[in-house]
Amino acid sequence: METGISTILQEIHYDESSGKYWFTDIQHYPDRRLNAIAYFNADQRIYGLDLSNGVELISIGADLVLHSHGTLPVVNDLLYVAATLDQDHGIMYVLGYHNDVDHAVLLTINLRTRRIEKELPVFSDQALACADLVFDHGNGQLIGFDHKSQILTAIIPKENHAVTEPLFSSTVDIFGGVPSLFFTHRGKLLGIGSPALGADYHLYEFHLRTQKTSILQDLSYENNQDACTCAQPILFTNEFSPHLHHCDEGLFVLKIKNIKNHGEYITVSDSLPSTTHIISLTANQPIQIVSGGVGYNYFSIQLMIDDVNNLEIEIGIKGNEGIGDVSDLSQSILYLSSDTLFSDDPNTPYPGDATTFTLNSEEEKIDTFYHDICKNEYLTLHTNITQQAEVAWSTGSTDRTIQVYNEGQYTVQMQSPCQSIREVHIVRERDLQIDLGPDTQIEDYKAFELSPSLHKGDSIALFTWNGTENYHLCNHCSSQILNIQESGYVQLTAMNKFGCIAIDQIQFTVRPAEFFIPNAFTPNGDLTNELLRVYSSASFTLESVQIFNRWGSIINMSSGIQDENDILWDGSAQGRPAQPGVYLYQASIIKNSGERKLLTGEVTLLR
Repeated sequence: METGISTILQEIHYDESSGKYWFTDIQHYPDRRLNAIAYFNADQRIYGLDLSNGVELISIGADLVLHSHGTLPVVNDLLYVAATLDQDHGIMYVLGYHNDVDHAVLLTINLRTRRIEKELPVFSDQALACADLVFDHGNGQLIGFDHKSQILTAIIPKENHAVTEPLFSSTVDIFGGVPSLFFTHRGKLLGIGSPALGADYHLYEFHLRTQKTSILQDLSYENNQDACTCAQPILFTNEFSPHLHHCDEGLFVLKIKNIKNHGEYITVSDSLPSTTHIISLTANQPIQIVSGGVGYNYFSIQLMIDDVNNLEIEIGIKGNEGIGDVSDLSQSILYLSSDTLFSDDPNTPYPGDATTFTLNSEEEKIDTFYHDICKNEYLTLHTNITQQAEVAWSTGSTDRTIQVYNEGQYTVQMQSPCQSIREVHIVRERDLQIDLGPDTQIEDYKAFELSPSLHKGDSIALFTWNGTENYHLCNHCSSQILNIQESGYVQLTAMNKFGCIAIDQIQFTVRPAEFFIPNAFTPNGDLTNELLRVYSSASFTLESVQIFNRWGSIINMSSGIQDENDILWDGSAQGRPAQPGVYLYQASIIKNSGERKLLTGEVTLLR
């Protein structure tokens, strides 16, 4: 919790009997603006950012001592207050955004090296602004509350960018953002925010399955800054593949992964519908069956799991004779010390949910999927068919994945005695082409507007400019206004919302500005060639002028002349018309670069 220019670290407690949460202050950090915190199970430290001077990566151990890991090289015009952690891979995600700019970036920080690995531009219908994030380990996506749109939003990292997917709008009033967002140990998604400006804060629950928001508890005003999920040490998912060998058979796979650095004694239990029974139960390491197992419709096993031997349990099930179709829910339970965890179906966005399965069903199923591909790149297509059966692609491949290089339609088929599944994968090319124009010769300090030309239908989601240092480029702008001082180059790297990248470069060659003064003029009242002027294709300021006669006497002088009145001489001497003849001039001009240049010569005055 930030309090002015300092931070208080709080612990959130939960009372099972009352269902209430309360907050306890455990450490004060003066002169620190700590935010974007996340708890890393592997080394049992809280990681976050200190925003009091730049963006500094920090960590806090069990002794509550704060350690600095250096300043991060980030764009300083963004807010970095939202963070979460992929416990499995040790990656900290930090969202950089600003309410008044149209771009956001997702940083990926490797906590083992404590360095930024990637800066992913975030593509969404409008600029994303989330004050906190959580990571859903079941399907590898981030979730945040976008306070611009008041929508709970999923953020999906890709190879070189991230995309957003709206989940649902809040069904209760929430003013501004939700600066604290976290999962409970039972998979509930909670957030802290206020219903109006200046109002006391509430603890909200975001119901991912029903897509509703409810107020769980009233809070005091100060409980509002940032929160992280001190996750359980176990990632626990289950998957189901029907029709293992026959129509009435299927296979459950429970995957249990330890994300801490020490072992845990666990008990895993599950009950299946009474119309089924277990026909096989195997694991990739020794287990002890406490009750149930083969021949039963339930099981309970015990084992020790550590960070090296992650566990997979395969449970083959079969429908009882004459059962017809069976469709039910399975929710495996894992007892870890005094805590209970529920397995998560990774095919849904709901953490900790049960897995639906169906047996003895004869059906034909067709699914269509859409993909985007960039020109001169390849795309890996994955089949979503989970059944352990042979598949056949329209390309002739029988692998579960194929690589494609062109747009088009690709199908994959699975055929079994019980089921026929066909997937249609439609791949669309999303190319991007930009053109900055031909290389250009330009006079020094002449303004030049540089704007990329796009091919029909193209649009750019992210502009990244670089080039000669003193061109002073606006990095994420869509165009540039340059005052060219020296020969150099400008390069644009553009990306569209599909992640396709195009690069173009323009070279500038500076041509020194030239100045010309005529050698004669006729101030005789015929309105032709009346005034002596300096002519140049480059703009300049005429600072001072002196006109001399043949004997070297000054007959006319002026100073502080504005560039729009760049008259050297009107043919007068001391307020009266000068006599025809040859005169000398000396003019001081200031170029746009600030450089002074002295122009001298002679001119003939004719009448």
